[in-house]
Amino acid sequence: DGMSSTRFGGELNTTRGQIVTILWRLTGEPRATKRNPFTDVSSSQYYYDAISWAYDAGVVDGFDARTFKPDQNVTREQLAAILYRYALISGKDAEKTADLSGYADQGSISDWAAQAVQWACGSGLVTSIAQNSGMLLAPKDTTTRVQAATLMMRALLREMLQIASG
Repeated sequence: DGMSSTRFGGELNTTRGQIVTILWRLTGEPRATKRNPFTDVSSSQYYYDAISWAYDAGVVDGFDARTFKPDQNVTREQLAAILYRYALISGKDAEKTADLSGYADQGSISDWAAQAVQWACGSGLVTSIAQNSGMLLAPKDTTTRVQAATLMMRALLREMLQIASG
Protein backbone atom coordinates (compact mmCIF):
# COMPACT_ATOMS: atom_id res chain seq x y z
CA ASP A 1 0.00 0.00 0.00
CA GLY A 2 1.04 3.57 -0.52
CA MET A 3 0.89 6.50 1.84
CA SER A 4 -2.36 7.47 0.08
CA SER A 5 -4.26 6.38 -3.02
CA THR A 6 -2.01 8.58 -5.19
CA ARG A 7 1.32 8.69 -3.32
CA PHE A 8 3.79 5.88 -2.61
CA GLY A 9 6.21 7.96 -0.54
CA GLY A 10 9.28 6.20 -1.89
CA GLU A 11 11.69 8.68 -0.34
CA LEU A 12 10.34 8.05 3.17
CA ASN A 13 12.04 5.66 5.55
CA THR A 14 10.52 2.25 6.18
CA THR A 15 9.75 1.22 9.75
CA ARG A 16 10.24 -2.15 11.35
CA GLY A 17 6.46 -2.52 11.63
CA GLN A 18 5.99 -1.78 7.94
CA ILE A 19 8.58 -4.37 6.84
CA VAL A 20 7.02 -7.09 8.97
CA THR A 21 3.55 -6.18 7.69
CA ILE A 22 4.74 -6.50 4.09
CA LEU A 23 6.13 -9.99 4.73
CA TRP A 24 3.00 -10.99 6.62
CA ARG A 25 0.82 -9.92 3.71
CA LEU A 26 3.06 -11.75 1.21
CA THR A 27 2.67 -14.87 3.33
CA GLY A 28 -1.12 -14.71 3.25
CA GLU A 29 -1.67 -12.99 6.62
CA PRO A 30 -1.27 -16.10 8.80
CA ARG A 31 -2.40 -16.02 12.42
CA ALA A 32 0.05 -16.34 15.26
CA THR A 33 -0.47 -19.17 17.70
CA LYS A 34 0.55 -17.01 20.63
CA ARG A 35 0.62 -13.34 21.52
CA ASN A 36 3.78 -11.39 21.10
CA PRO A 37 5.52 -10.25 24.30
CA PHE A 38 6.23 -6.70 23.15
CA THR A 39 4.72 -4.00 25.33
CA ASP A 40 5.30 -1.38 22.62
CA VAL A 41 3.14 -3.25 20.05
CA SER A 42 -0.44 -2.24 20.77
CA SER A 43 -3.25 -4.53 19.63
CA SER A 44 -4.92 -1.47 18.10
CA GLN A 45 -2.09 -0.86 15.61
CA TYR A 46 -2.15 -2.09 11.99
CA TYR A 47 1.03 -4.10 12.51
CA TYR A 48 -0.07 -6.04 15.62
CA ASP A 49 -1.09 -9.27 13.86
CA ALA A 50 1.94 -9.10 11.56
CA ILE A 51 4.44 -8.66 14.39
CA SER A 52 2.70 -11.36 16.44
CA TRP A 53 3.02 -13.79 13.51
CA ALA A 54 6.63 -12.80 12.74
CA TYR A 55 7.69 -13.22 16.37
CA ASP A 56 5.85 -16.54 16.67
CA ALA A 57 7.41 -17.81 13.42
CA GLY A 58 10.94 -16.74 14.39
CA VAL A 59 11.25 -14.04 11.72
CA VAL A 60 11.87 -11.23 14.21
CA ASP A 61 13.28 -10.66 17.64
CA GLY A 62 12.92 -7.60 19.77
CA PHE A 63 15.58 -5.26 21.02
CA ASP A 64 15.00 -7.05 24.29
CA ALA A 65 12.34 -9.43 25.62
CA ARG A 66 9.66 -6.70 25.86
CA THR A 67 10.57 -4.10 23.20
CA PHE A 68 10.19 -4.34 19.41
CA LYS A 69 10.28 -0.64 18.36
CA PRO A 70 7.79 -1.02 15.48
CA ASP A 71 7.91 2.67 14.53
CA GLN A 72 11.70 2.84 14.40
CA ASN A 73 13.23 3.08 10.94
CA VAL A 74 14.62 -0.27 9.81
CA THR A 75 18.33 -0.37 9.03
CA ARG A 76 19.85 -2.22 6.11
CA GLU A 77 21.32 -4.88 8.41
CA GLN A 78 18.00 -5.31 10.27
CA LEU A 79 16.20 -5.76 6.96
CA ALA A 80 18.79 -8.33 5.84
CA ALA A 81 18.30 -10.24 9.12
CA ILE A 82 14.50 -10.21 8.79
CA LEU A 83 14.63 -11.41 5.17
CA TYR A 84 17.21 -14.09 6.06
CA ARG A 85 15.04 -15.47 8.88
CA TYR A 86 12.01 -15.30 6.59
CA ALA A 87 13.90 -17.33 3.98
CA LEU A 88 14.84 -19.90 6.63
CA ILE A 89 11.29 -20.39 7.92
CA SER A 90 9.92 -20.46 4.37
CA GLY A 91 12.25 -23.27 3.33
CA LYS A 92 13.99 -21.06 0.79
CA ASP A 93 17.63 -21.43 -0.20
CA ALA A 94 19.52 -19.55 2.50
CA GLU A 95 22.95 -21.03 1.89
CA LYS A 96 24.47 -18.61 -0.61
CA THR A 97 26.89 -16.20 0.98
CA ALA A 98 29.28 -13.52 -0.19
CA ASP A 99 32.75 -12.57 0.93
CA LEU A 100 32.35 -9.13 2.47
CA SER A 101 36.05 -8.35 2.86
CA GLY A 102 36.01 -6.04 -0.18
CA TYR A 103 33.60 -3.61 1.45
CA ALA A 104 35.20 -0.67 3.23
CA ASP A 105 32.62 -0.77 6.04
CA GLN A 106 32.25 -4.52 6.53
CA GLY A 107 33.63 -4.13 10.05
CA SER A 108 30.61 -2.03 11.04
CA ILE A 109 28.14 -4.88 10.51
CA SER A 110 26.74 -6.03 13.85
CA ASP A 111 27.75 -9.55 14.86
CA TRP A 112 24.11 -10.67 15.01
CA ALA A 113 23.57 -9.51 11.40
CA ALA A 114 26.80 -10.72 9.76
CA GLN A 115 25.48 -14.05 8.46
CA ALA A 116 22.28 -12.42 7.19
CA VAL A 117 24.19 -9.67 5.36
CA GLN A 118 26.51 -12.28 3.80
CA TRP A 119 23.43 -14.19 2.63
CA ALA A 120 21.65 -11.06 1.34
CA CYS A 121 24.73 -10.08 -0.69
CA GLY A 122 25.35 -13.64 -1.90
CA SER A 123 21.73 -13.95 -2.97
CA GLY A 124 21.85 -10.69 -4.89
CA LEU A 125 19.24 -9.00 -2.72
CA VAL A 126 21.55 -6.33 -1.32
CA THR A 127 23.98 -4.37 -3.43
CA SER A 128 26.70 -1.99 -2.39
CA ILE A 129 26.86 1.77 -2.51
CA ALA A 130 29.81 3.37 -4.33
CA GLN A 131 31.47 6.10 -2.31
CA ASN A 132 34.83 7.86 -2.51
CA SER A 133 36.01 5.61 0.31
CA GLY A 134 35.16 2.47 -1.69
CA MET A 135 32.24 0.10 -1.94
CA LEU A 136 30.00 0.28 1.10
CA LEU A 137 27.21 -1.84 2.53
CA ALA A 138 26.03 0.93 4.85
CA PRO A 139 24.54 -1.55 7.34
CA LYS A 140 23.44 1.11 9.83
CA ASP A 141 21.72 3.31 7.21
CA THR A 142 17.96 3.38 7.18
CA THR A 143 15.96 1.82 4.36
CA THR A 144 13.62 3.92 2.23
CA ARG A 145 10.33 2.60 0.93
CA VAL A 146 11.80 2.41 -2.59
CA GLN A 147 14.77 0.40 -1.33
CA ALA A 148 12.50 -1.94 0.64
CA ALA A 149 10.23 -2.44 -2.38
CA THR A 150 13.28 -3.22 -4.53
CA LEU A 151 14.56 -5.83 -2.07
CA MET A 152 11.13 -7.43 -1.80
CA MET A 153 10.85 -7.56 -5.60
CA ARG A 154 14.31 -9.12 -5.89
CA ALA A 155 13.35 -11.71 -3.27
CA LEU A 156 10.11 -12.55 -5.08
CA LEU A 157 11.85 -12.80 -8.45
CA ARG A 158 14.54 -15.00 -6.94
CA GLU A 159 11.85 -17.27 -5.51
CA MET A 160 10.00 -17.44 -8.84
CA LEU A 161 13.21 -18.32 -10.68
CA GLN A 162 13.96 -21.10 -8.18
CA ILE A 163 10.49 -22.55 -8.70
CA ALA A 164 10.80 -22.33 -12.49
CA SER A 165 14.20 -24.03 -12.55
CA GLY A 166 13.38 -26.65 -9.94
